Amino acid sequence: VAGTAEGQGCPHSVGSCMVDEEFSLGVCYKKCSILTNNMYPYRSAAETCCRYNNHLACFDAANVNTSADFAVGGGKGDHVNSTPSQPHPPMPELAEAPTSTSATPTVAALTSAAAAGAGATTSATPSTAQAAAP
Repeated sequence: VAGTAEGQGCPHSVGSCMVDEEFSLGVCYKKCSILTNNMYPYRSAAETCCRYNNHLACFDAANVNTSADFAVGGGKGDHVNSTPSQPHPPMPELAEAPTSTSATPTVAALTSAAAAGAGATTSATPSTAQAAAP
């Protein structure tokens, strides 16, 4: 499975993180930007947030903030039992596209389906995204 766009991003389990989470080393964590009020917006480790989106800069202790409180899931503090408060793998129910074990549709099938829908008088409005892209 590719990241946000084919050829960009790291492969990861099927699924995605919640909108208030970021994907780091195969795990979803609450965003550092939220946890640090944008002072250290970039995650550099499970318990470490950095001022810069640069690994070399994050080796400087003046540029990082480390706390066990940063190793949490996006559900921490939202008082909703169904959202994870601990770091977790991407959630399949938040996948970029529906997941199934059926074969990938062919270009011909997609073209045919698009042509069949071309005569419709109403169009669907995209729903608000439920998941953040990894």
